[in-house]
Amino acid sequence: MDIALGMYVYTYPEFCEEEVQASVPRPWGFKVFEIVNGVDLEKADLENPEHPGNCDTTYVYVVEKVNVDSLTVCRELNKLLGCSRCELLGLKDAEALARQVAILRRCSRPMSSTELMYRNGYFKAVLWSCTDFLIHVGNRFYISIVFEEDRDVKAIQKRLESVQKHGYKFFELFWVPEVRYKETCDSSNW
Repeated sequence: MDIALGMYVYTYPEFCEEEVQASVPRPWGFKVFEIVNGVDLEKADLENPEHPGNCDTTYVYVVEKVNVDSLTVCRELNKLLGCSRCELLGLKDAEALARQVAILRRCSRPMSSTELMYRNGYFKAVLWSCTDFLIHVGNRFYISIVFEEDRDVKAIQKRLESVQKHGYKFFELFWVPEVRYKETCDSSNW
């Protein structure tokens, strides 16, 4: 499907058709950290955070999560802190170690930090800022790959050379399978 949509060609013209037998051990083999306001959240100290002062209506938390999807984190923080709304700068893979920002509005029970075990995962949220003036620069990824054969290592090395040649940039591509559009823009019948 990616090829039919032109995603490989558009992203990296040196498409390699060689199949690779490899896996990524989850969740610890896939790590993603947002870069916000010039801060790589991998380096954010969640054990000894700087207190941002008194927040009025906006509470910005750095959330570290493992095996929990981003929307569940928002829903649970809303309930736990008594907030009216939660916003994310982006969704992060559920089966990964991730750090991201969650913006919470009008919280009746804000806390400087909180932790929650959730099914087979957990998340920790630390109050980071009181302003929603946030500039999301991108994400930093660390991906561990386990190869089945040596030839697979060589194929991946070729692909990484292509990525390096293009400045290690990746486009965010989302596939939405069912989008309905009505010219009247009347969403009541969607």
